[in-house]
Amino acid sequence: MRLRALVVRVRALFGRDRLDRELAAELESHLAHHIDDNIRAGMPADEARRQALVKLGGLAQAEARYRERRGIPFVEHLASDVRYAARALAAMPGFTIVAIVTLGLGIGANAAIFSVIDAVLLRSLPVDRPERLVTVGRTGGELPIHSYPDYRDIRDRNTVLAGLAALRFSPVNLQTARGAARVWGTLASGNYFDVLGVRASAGRALAPSDDITPGGHPVAVVSDDAWRTRFAADPAIVGSVVKINGMAFTIVGIMPRGFRGTERLFAPEIWIPMAMQAHVESGNDWLERRQTHNIFLLGRLRDGIGTAEATASLNVLAEALGREHPQLNEGMRLSVAPPGLVGNTLRGPFVGFSGALIGVAGLVLLLTCTNLTGVLLARSTDRRRDTAIRIALGASRGALVRRSLVESALLAAGGAAAALLLARGFAIALSRWRIPVDIPITPDVSVDYRVLLFALGLAAAAAAFTGLMPVTQETRIDVVPALKEDTIRCGGRWHLRDAIIALQIAMSTVLLIGSLLVTRSLQHASQVDVGFNPDGAVMAQVDLGLERYSQTRARDFQREIVERLSTQPGVESAAVANALPLSIDVSTHSVYVEGKPQPRGTSVPSTIYYQVSPGFFRTFQMRLITGRDFDASDLRDRPRVAIVNQAFAARLLGTGDAVGKRFRSGPNGAWTEVIGVVQDGKYQTLAEEPTPVAFYSNVQWYNPSTCILVRTSLGPSDALDGLRETIRAIDPSLSIFQDRPVASLMALPLLPARLAAGLFGVFGALAIVLVLVGTYSVMSYGIAQRTREICIRLAIGASAIDIVRLVIRRAAIIWIAGVGLGGAAALAAAPLLAPILLGVRPRDPSIVALAMGVLTAVIAAACWLPARRGLVNDPTTLLRRT
Repeated sequence: MRLRALVVRVRALFGRDRLDRELAAELESHLAHHIDDNIRAGMPADEARRQALVKLGGLAQAEARYRERRGIPFVEHLASDVRYAARALAAMPGFTIVAIVTLGLGIGANAAIFSVIDAVLLRSLPVDRPERLVTVGRTGGELPIHSYPDYRDIRDRNTVLAGLAALRFSPVNLQTARGAARVWGTLASGNYFDVLGVRASAGRALAPSDDITPGGHPVAVVSDDAWRTRFAADPAIVGSVVKINGMAFTIVGIMPRGFRGTERLFAPEIWIPMAMQAHVESGNDWLERRQTHNIFLLGRLRDGIGTAEATASLNVLAEALGREHPQLNEGMRLSVAPPGLVGNTLRGPFVGFSGALIGVAGLVLLLTCTNLTGVLLARSTDRRRDTAIRIALGASRGALVRRSLVESALLAAGGAAAALLLARGFAIALSRWRIPVDIPITPDVSVDYRVLLFALGLAAAAAAFTGLMPVTQETRIDVVPALKEDTIRCGGRWHLRDAIIALQIAMSTVLLIGSLLVTRSLQHASQVDVGFNPDGAVMAQVDLGLERYSQTRARDFQREIVERLSTQPGVESAAVANALPLSIDVSTHSVYVEGKPQPRGTSVPSTIYYQVSPGFFRTFQMRLITGRDFDASDLRDRPRVAIVNQAFAARLLGTGDAVGKRFRSGPNGAWTEVIGVVQDGKYQTLAEEPTPVAFYSNVQWYNPSTCILVRTSLGPSDALDGLRETIRAIDPSLSIFQDRPVASLMALPLLPARLAAGLFGVFGALAIVLVLVGTYSVMSYGIAQRTREICIRLAIGASAIDIVRLVIRRAAIIWIAGVGLGGAAALAAAPLLAPILLGVRPRDPSIVALAMGVLTAVIAAACWLPARRGLVNDPTTLLRRT
């Protein structure tokens, strides 16, 4: 008996048997029949229902007792509503598919952007107690970088950090059984993995003993990804020897899967002790130079120490270092912040950019829900009689609300499933995407539980938003007229769906204005004067230091490659440089000007610098304003010379006529004479203010990093083929990278503008489509509801123009209200877009006018089509049908 009762209850939870359905159908049929009889007899609806229930009380009570015996009423009612909603949606496949797809796009856009925010800002670093890990920054520069001697002092003398590690990103030439490859690694202090609390999955991690004697510990650990891709997941790799920059290194460990270091966007493949710096960066031994700031510091707070206390204590130490080394450290200030974004440098820009995107994506979702709400409102009007019958039969407001919410929830669930598929595809594509720069910037984006909960939360909100408003309208109907199918509507009363359309237009106005602003910003960014001509030139890079070239051999290569390229057909000029403007490779040094008071500490000005060969400015087409170019007389044993840009001359030298002025790099550097001034340009970003830059002769300033530049009349493909052949003719073993047209340098600085324009463009197009569909649907429904009124007007002599004017007048009021509200909202929110706009005012009146013009055309088309369709039929025929 207990088993039978359990079976009955399970059936009560998940389905109805045939007897139950027949009993309910018979009861509803009898009850509806008696209610109709009572209403025709003149009874009010409430009295008609009461009398019918009294007459059928036995059946009603019997069913109530039966249902009570069957199981849990709420669960059964909910299951019944789910089945009803599923059947209703299945009966309208077109509407259901469109609703799920639009909700999927709206929720998916938000989930995709949130997955990036989750990966970059919310997800914890894969280290022990990540909340205690901080980056130690230094004021006075754009990056939180320090010198290695300063690192040692801070590490050994602070009292608030349980450990302090140093790191620097650097490329190396890795020689494996599969051949040589240029890979990016991390120079790390020996305590790096101890500070993180990370252990190797095989072998061991770097230890403090590996970082004592400079050049004395050629060991390395590799990432799990490198172990799988570079070493074919060979378990015997631990203890084996590989060559790094031509020197034998022992692999002592493999890091755990998923560990990518401590930067969110950077995935190193190998970690090498900092003591091996001189070998990794051959020809640039900076380890003991206090004036060279190029390493990041990563610390772990002691238990019980907060960030404010740590900052205050570290600044006491900074003041002491300023007194001990006033020339370099006077005025130095230290701070602590969460790590992971080039220290903490990119956190602010990323928060601003992602905040703007998630705001716009949220607006798209709201627009999608509003559009769907308008359609459901129209459907609720069609179901007035069905709702009236249910109310007359005794259905409660809660039951009607539950039924509507269940239908919306099914649509939202389908939309959430589609959204998660979209977000997952986006995450996979973004993780595989590579920014066109030499450094491996690889965001680790995935759909984890936070993204899932975020999508489900949005789906629940969408279900509530789209379901409550239609059912509120349904439950306010007048039962008797609805039962009599009194659907004549004269006078064109205003409805909630008209307000919904106005709200859609307002949100579409905001989205369209934002989209046009960002598109105009991209157009402006593409036309910014960068100070050189990237068209018609190609480039390729080799790192002679990684190839173990001696300084003499490297200088010979740099001279020979320029000579050979200059004699080739189609080549107009050729040159070499250590790096090019707008690449990710930027170097700076301090500047001391002759005849001016010598600054100290953080007040020392700095400049970006490049080392270039004679002919560089002609090849790069960078205009020389005054003075001369480098030439064969600028030899190594001659006084040092430099060419500076206009910002350097004005801000550092204090004069536009800078030729003949002298300065030096570092407090003890050799004096350098200015021999020319070139035009200002863009060196790091397109939005930067004029920045001081100095160009030195590569004959006088050696740098093994070699970027080969060729201006040619040949096509990019032929020019690059010739460039590669020339390099291999000199040394076939050289690894060539970044071989591409110089115009590709614009890809990185234009990347934020292109991303924003692409996303905003999609959102703007979606807004136009939604407002077109929404306006068309509601106007078509409104005209259909007023068919009898329109026919009567036509029958008594109204012209087609009068009818169109009637429709357009209504649409114009909705349009004015929507555009006015949207324009005001867009102007109020415009400053939020300022961080991603370049050369465009956030409140540009021409953009606002263009957006309004586009929406006017869209709304006019959406109104004209249903109005025209309603006028082509014969009024007499339509009156007979209505």
